[in-house]
Amino acid sequence: MADVVDSGAPREAPIFPQPRTCPFSVPEGYAALRDVDGIPSIPLPTGKRGWLVTRFDDARQVLLDSAVSSDRTRQDHPVAPIPKEMIKQFNQSLAGMDPPRHTTQRRMANQTFTVKRMQDLRPYLQRLTDEHIDAMLAGPRPVDLMQALAKPVPSLMICELIGVPKEDLGNVERITRGTLARDPAQRPPAFLELNVYLEQLVAAKHEDPDDDLLGRLVVANRKRDTDQLDEDDMVAMARLLLQAGHETTTNMIGLGTVTLLEHPDQLGELKANPDLIPGAVEELLRYLNITDIMLSRMAVKDVKVGDTVIPAGDGIFVLTGASNMDERVYEDPTRFDIHRGARNHLAFGYGTHQCLGQNLGRMALDIVFRTLLSRIPDLRLAVPVDELPLKDVQPYGFHEIPVTW
Repeated sequence: MADVVDSGAPREAPIFPQPRTCPFSVPEGYAALRDVDGIPSIPLPTGKRGWLVTRFDDARQVLLDSAVSSDRTRQDHPVAPIPKEMIKQFNQSLAGMDPPRHTTQRRMANQTFTVKRMQDLRPYLQRLTDEHIDAMLAGPRPVDLMQALAKPVPSLMICELIGVPKEDLGNVERITRGTLARDPAQRPPAFLELNVYLEQLVAAKHEDPDDDLLGRLVVANRKRDTDQLDEDDMVAMARLLLQAGHETTTNMIGLGTVTLLEHPDQLGELKANPDLIPGAVEELLRYLNITDIMLSRMAVKDVKVGDTVIPAGDGIFVLTGASNMDERVYEDPTRFDIHRGARNHLAFGYGTHQCLGQNLGRMALDIVFRTLLSRIPDLRLAVPVDELPLKDVQPYGFHEIPVTW
């Protein structure tokens, strides 16, 4: 094991990344890293070091620092640069971009995530949720909550936002699920198929732009003389929203439902007083931490975090899951509490790269939980919770959740 560079005190490097052994908690080993002096580090295959940021305040500082890069296309990236020949296919859009390019693209995308646009989507999302719960109630029991509700509703919601034609919805949902398949071998061909479809969709929006994300980007692009988006940028942005928006909300619905079922007293409070649901959503986001680690970053200049100086060229891993369990910020952080009022959590990130669709995600979770608890108040697991198959990659969740009532 290598030494940790940390306030001048050598220390054994931690094992990283650490696997989850429980669906409802970040790896136990990460908690100890919050109590060391300075920032612990690990050796990287590139010869650089990766620094593990686990404290809440340190994480927010790093995520705000302009000397910290998210650009994985940099060929000097210390963790895993995207090969030059693969940059077009695997462009991570906003998630892997730095200002000023990030600023330009984010500003253009923001027009689709306005408060008004979110409210316009609310009736559609409510209808989607009701239709899928109608089908659950009419069908046989037990039913897999993931297939019946948690997967299709977010997928169809994101398709509507992006501008996928109704006749393509089934095909796009199939392809997107393939990019996130349980079997890793299924993902690359689905990824390429999704790229081809989105390239065709962007071309169609140039011919006839609608009032959706891609249509608005096309129209806004025509009005700009500089800093325009190219076709690859639009494809990457749509792909990011399809994958991230679908998978994160899907896993939050599944894990969140199981969490509530495992806390019957608090579940009873929500049924009796649905006005508590927005606060419960925030606590579920903080408590479940479906992503333990944000995308790796790089220090482009020396970065001082507390008493530790992270040298330019080194990698930085922000462990938002561990940060959301920081006892310096949250009293008894491993306890689930719908009354906590924890809206300052890092589940959506922080700073420049804070999740573009966070308000859409909050709205979706609010509607789904509100409707599910109202329409199927006696919902329960059909198998013991420890028999639910857990995904071993982030964002974390369950592959299946058999439920009955």
